Amino acid sequence: NSAAPPGVVAWDAILTLARDNNAAGIVELLERGAPPSYCNRVGQTPLHIATMWGSVEACKALLYALADPNAANRLRGSTPLHAAVLGRGPVEKRAECVKLIVKAKGDPARPDLGGDRPIDMASDEVVRIALGAQPLLLHKAAGERQINTLKQLIAQIRGGALTLTLDTANPQGETALHVACIYSWPEGLQALLEARSDVNADTNERRSALHLATLSGDVRTVKLLLNAEANVNIQDADMDRDPRYASKEQETPDQHRTALHYAAAQSNCSPVKLLLEARASVNAVDSQQMTPLHLCLAASEESDMEVACGVRVDGLQSKAAWNGRLGSVIGPSVPSTERSVLRWPVLIEGNQEGVMLKAENLSRVHLETVDSLLEARADVNLGNLQWGEGRTFLHEAAHMGDLEMSKRALLAGADINRKDKLGFSPLHLAVRARKSEVIRREDIVWVHDRLVKSQ
Repeated sequence: NSAAPPGVVAWDAILTLARDNNAAGIVELLERGAPPSYCNRVGQTPLHIATMWGSVEACKALLYALADPNAANRLRGSTPLHAAVLGRGPVEKRAECVKLIVKAKGDPARPDLGGDRPIDMASDEVVRIALGAQPLLLHKAAGERQINTLKQLIAQIRGGALTLTLDTANPQGETALHVACIYSWPEGLQALLEARSDVNADTNERRSALHLATLSGDVRTVKLLLNAEANVNIQDADMDRDPRYASKEQETPDQHRTALHYAAAQSNCSPVKLLLEARASVNAVDSQQMTPLHLCLAASEESDMEVACGVRVDGLQSKAAWNGRLGSVIGPSVPSTERSVLRWPVLIEGNQEGVMLKAENLSRVHLETVDSLLEARADVNLGNLQWGEGRTFLHEAAHMGDLEMSKRALLAGADINRKDKLGFSPLHLAVRARKSEVIRREDIVWVHDRLVKSQ
């Protein structure tokens, strides 16, 4: 790995030749004395560069010259196989390079300085297989909703004909069970649960199948998981968390949100009720000390439809019996035959199949979701970090000028004298925000009286 001797062309050129897949140029430099595992300042060898770009012929020439297939760079201790996994070249070409390196005794299980192994990092299926991983057959069947194929694979796994397990994970840590939840496929989910797939397995983001089912808005999959005794209080990881701004008082800042947090954040009353019936912790806090109640209030300003949001059906002419029923949006909108009109797939309570409905026949159910949380004794006096330390549900409702939410907070026992970190009470915030509807006697006589008396 020495530098080029005086008077000899700089060996750095071999790195460019490796990138450009110039095998002849590489051979010429090697004949002049260039080390096959020459590295630059950061420890990148020609083999790192060749595999990164999928330069197959360059890779062959370097390995023939006995380049080190496990050379680690100085940045993260990454080997050429790490470079192939994270490379920029065509995936098929990188897979060919991987096969060559593995044949030359490159180690797919060798970790870098962060403990990451090439075989675990590969997201492209063809590269994973080249590294020696098993094809993700269950994931493919679940993603394509092939129930017969899925059941056949389950039988083969149980009989030992496949080396896969029911809980084999992809590079994101997702099992076939997770995939079935992501794609809202109750039939496949039921088959996997009956085969004893791990209902509480988590992904790299610590999300369980119950998290993903809730995020899809599909009450059918949520029910199946709860019937299989899924843990309702598993918390995922906060992928957006910056450790520089973590609260010193938070003992487990990596513990983020439960499924109930996500259901509440979408004001989706149906899964909220199911999760509460299964004894989900109504006052669980995320990494910013936000409870499900806080998240539901934050979402209450949203009126537009989105995937996984809770809705009420109104104004239907053809199916008047559906009016007033709650449901969940379970997929993205699609254009209808009418110009500029979107229809949303909605799973209505009591139905087993989704139906396409216009946005004009749907309304969000923020208040109903808050009522469900309050009936489960959600603590209205908990503060959080997102709104400023010490701000409670009533503080934010007053600041937003939300009359109905303010009423509910007071009826639930909100501390009307509570001050946030800056010394502001709910009344201060309502006045500062000029939310007269929360203050004026003619709009809210009883709330106004209670607030004034307390101040």
